Amino acid sequence: MSGPLVGVYPGTFDPITNGHRDIIGRACKVTSKLVIAVARNAGKGPLFSIDERVEMVRDEIGGMDTHGAEVEVRAFDNLLIDFCNEVGASLLIRGLRAVSDFEYEFQMAAMNARLDSRIETVFLMASERQQFISSRFVKEIGRLGGDISSFVSPAVAERLRDHYPVLYTGDNGLVAHECIIDVRPLTQATGVTVDDVAKRLIDYGFHAPTMSFPVAGTLMVEPTESEDLAELERFVEAMIAIKAEADAVGRGEFPADDNPLRNAPHTAESIAVGEWTHPYSREQAVFPVHSLVRTKYWPPVRRVDQAYGDRNLVCACPPVEAFA
Repeated sequence: MSGPLVGVYPGTFDPITNGHRDIIGRACKVTSKLVIAVARNAGKGPLFSIDERVEMVRDEIGGMDTHGAEVEVRAFDNLLIDFCNEVGASLLIRGLRAVSDFEYEFQMAAMNARLDSRIETVFLMASERQQFISSRFVKEIGRLGGDISSFVSPAVAERLRDHYPVLYTGDNGLVAHECIIDVRPLTQATGVTVDDVAKRLIDYGFHAPTMSFPVAGTLMVEPTESEDLAELERFVEAMIAIKAEADAVGRGEFPADDNPLRNAPHTAESIAVGEWTHPYSREQAVFPVHSLVRTKYWPPVRRVDQAYGDRNLVCACPPVEAFA
């Protein structure tokens, strides 16, 4: 007699969304035991710690209809196929939101089949209402003061808001044309300043937002400008990565006076030096996300002395005698 049909549903779950819940509920219909595998994924710079994400997933499935399937939540940081073997899984559950997901998932499925042909990958299409939801967009909408109640459970929404304080929201928590992102709590916790965040955005290929106006220590972002979805997603990726870099400074992984944010922006000249003495790599300096390898904007100059030029008369032109 064959044993239970065990499936593994892996993900970062940073945070768990209604889209994840949809896949979990449907995966329970085709397995007798489902192991929800929460990846540490430190390289992604997760907003929530691994313990927080495991706790959130457990809280979310506590009230779900699992259709008689046993559900277990576990963290993992090893090869996914090895983890599947550890828990005795024969199915690897993957959710598909749109056609754009398929190419990547197809490659992953082929690679996993090469590593262990006994484990089958099963694709589950997200339901129509959940197809557009991603953890990345949920975090950014929350950071910009948008309403995320239809994307995640109320408990997750409350946790997310605590990470991204936004000033001057309306009665319903929303913002209008401009939103004021309060960087002061981040500065207090890590020492990373609003200037550091703004200058680091240049390394990611963005124009630095308005700094310290109308409130000192904040960034003013205009999320309603006419950027396409791909550019918005790129901005989300940059802000999440910068938050992770700041947290690393706060944990002492980088010195407060020598880190990717304090030294930003990085020019081509600055990384072409013979000896690199910083505690982070050249690659991390100029290619903090992989997409920049092909689309890198190289800033022509590094950071200047902040408001010195506004407060002092500086002339770079030749002396009057040169025109005599």
